This record gives sequence, C-alpha cells and structure tokens, in this order.
Amino acid sequence: MISGQDSIFHLRGRTSAQTDTDHPAEALQTWFSHNGGWLNPDVRIVFDDTGSNGFYLVAAKTLRSPTVARCPLRLTLSFLCLDHGQDVVAHVDSPLQKCLGKVPDFVLSYLLLMEQRCRGKDSKWHPYIACLPEPETMNTPIWFTDKDMECLQGTNLLQATKVRQQGLYEQWAHSLSVMNEAGVTMPSEFKL
Repeated sequence: MISGQDSIFHLRGRTSAQTDTDHPAEALQTWFSHNGGWLNPDVRIVFDDTGSNGFYLVAAKTLRSPTVARCPLRLTLSFLCLDHGQDVVAHVDSPLQKCLGKVPDFVLSYLLLMEQRCRGKDSKWHPYIACLPEPETMNTPIWFTDKDMECLQGTNLLQATKVRQQGLYEQWAHSLSVMNEAGVTMPSEFKL
C-alpha cells in the first residue's frame, strides 16, 4: 500500500534538458537506463519521505514479466572496480587500489563506497549513491547511541549488536593500518 505521503515517479519520457535538481530517483532512473540498465515498465520507484523506508520499487500494475530489473555488471560498485585486470566492470583510479589483497574484498567494497560518496557528483555512481540512506537516517541497532543501546538491556539483540559493532571496529582498524602502511590518504570526510 502506498500512503499519501509517498512520491511515485513516473520516469518515462524525461527529456535531456532536465537538470541536476531533479529528484534523486529520477536521476537514478536516467543514469541507470543510459548505462544499459532496464526497469520493468510495470514498476515505479517510490520514495517514502517519512524517513522510514527511503526508496523502493512497487508494482504499478500486474507485472507482465517476473523480471523486475536488469543491471549490467559495468554499473557494479565493488572492490572489482579497483582491479584493472577485470574487464566487465567500470574501473576506478583510487588510492584504495594499494589495498587490494590486503583488506578483505567486502571491506574494500565498503571503503570504495565511502570514497565515492565523498566524491559527490564527481563519482560515476553519484545517482545511485544519492539514493542510499545517509548515516544520520540509519535506525538499526548497529547505529544506536549508547542511550538507545540501554533500551536493549535484557535482550539477545544487545549482545548481537555489540559483537557486530566490535567486528566493524576491528575491520576499520585493520583497514586504517593497511592504508597507513601503503601510504594511502583519503578525503577528510572519510572517517568512522
């Protein structure tokens, strides 16, 4: 069900004259389709501006095809983009290339996402990143403040969250160590 506060974007028929002020979902749709992506014409991108759901897809009518979207590998944003030996993904020139094989691949993907977020509109993936939740909107236990964590006292979730947070801190510390050793400097916004 779509509430009255949701915004539905009918993105067909956009003109190239539209500007950077378009809603992020429109920019994402345009970027996605111009780069070989396909979105089922029976679905729409929806934005829930109440802050609880963000962007998501809904069926606008009965789907004529079970395929909802197709995304070419060249739009992938992962550690593979740092490896110029890969030929199916977009390549990125980044100091993080020095960390290949020294930081776990999934952590390197997180770091690359952080780096690309810091680049803003200069990132090839800006339309995609602009639709991701901002850190201040995150509301899962991993992002809880100490005061929020007190509410989890007596639950299994408290210990599970602490274990997950500890793992993230250890990954961050290891990554910082590797980056320092390799002489990698990142933007000042690039922090935990």
